[in-house]
Amino acid sequence: MSVLKCSEMWNWDIIVDSEAIPSEKYAAQEFQHFFEQATGILLPVHNSNEKASNHVYIGKSAALSESGITVDASKLGEECLHIIIKDDVLVIVGGRPRGTLYGVYQFIEDELGVRFLTHDHTHVPDSSKAKLHCRECVYKPPFSFRWSYYAENSKRPEFAARLRVNTVTTDEKLEVKQVRTSSATRFTSWSHSASTERTIRSITPWLTANGTRTQLGAVHSCA
Repeated sequence: MSVLKCSEMWNWDIIVDSEAIPSEKYAAQEFQHFFEQATGILLPVHNSNEKASNHVYIGKSAALSESGITVDASKLGEECLHIIIKDDVLVIVGGRPRGTLYGVYQFIEDELGVRFLTHDHTHVPDSSKAKLHCRECVYKPPFSFRWSYYAENSKRPEFAARLRVNTVTTDEKLEVKQVRTSSATRFTSWSHSASTERTIRSITPWLTANGTRTQLGAVHSCA
């Protein structure tokens, strides 16, 4: 199986269209930032390609169309992503508005081992010698409405976007404000159902804090 060696990408660049939407331009910045942290290689960002290979295409662009690689972004949903890894090109394209940004996060997690732990701590392993298996994948998130009820997500929308929480901001570079649908409402209501609370209470009626038993108050199961 062919592989893409990160150590040999020192002469690559990132291509993002000059007419790209804000979230796609931000996706290129995020890729550049985390790829440098993981590999030590700072890839320049351009709007066009002056050579046939050694490019990271972020989002749909005229340059990508001219490369001969076919990705129909119009058939991808708002958050669907399409990743192509070859030994001489890397493509991350998604539907608008969030797909390309989520594609970048999917790539750096799956291929570079990056983990977004808190807003001020991201685990970035040394991937300078990583060998990426050449492959192609398409992914569509199973839930359209994702909201983890933690203050950090609401206060740190950039961190929330990295976790693919799509409900906390209207910042155009993040494009993550999602309207709750009827199916999402049913899912949310189920996660906070009385039966769930009764189950938790029957198992753990007391919580221990500093050696003192404390009666369980309001209970919210994880959605």
